[in-house]
Amino acid sequence: STWGLHVMAQQSTVDSDTIAQWKHAFALMADSKGRVATSNAWLVLRSLGFNPDQNEMTQFERVACVTPPAMSETQFIDGMKVIFENTSDRQLSKAFDAFDKDGSGTIDKEELRELMKHLGLSLDEEEIDEMMQVADDRGRGGINFSKFKALLIG
Repeated sequence: STWGLHVMAQQSTVDSDTIAQWKHAFALMADSKGRVATSNAWLVLRSLGFNPDQNEMTQFERVACVTPPAMSETQFIDGMKVIFENTSDRQLSKAFDAFDKDGSGTIDKEELRELMKHLGLSLDEEEIDEMMQVADDRGRGGINFSKFKALLIG
């Protein structure tokens, strides 16, 4: 992308520093065998600033292939990636909704211009038109959430 749209989406990819933080939090709760009791996984999540609901915890355990009574660091990291992605999706959805001023379910040209200004990008009319052409590849006059997400994430 030539527009610098990855600004917000950088939050939705897990970098090595983030994984290192997760590993550190896991290690603080781990027993002598390097495992954390499944029932304590939510404590590790909370220590990292996440507040998963029961559905997210169920998904976390399913993706991490957790079988009580304990999980390994690898299982924890796999589950964290799901929680992180879900949180990022919610953040992207909130951002989308904030710029979809008319509540149409799409971001039109004017709303896109406002979004770019908010991201600190000063684009001329031609650049906005180019973005709309690429993002609205079906010519419907707006960018829906899935296209918005794809553009930001890559």
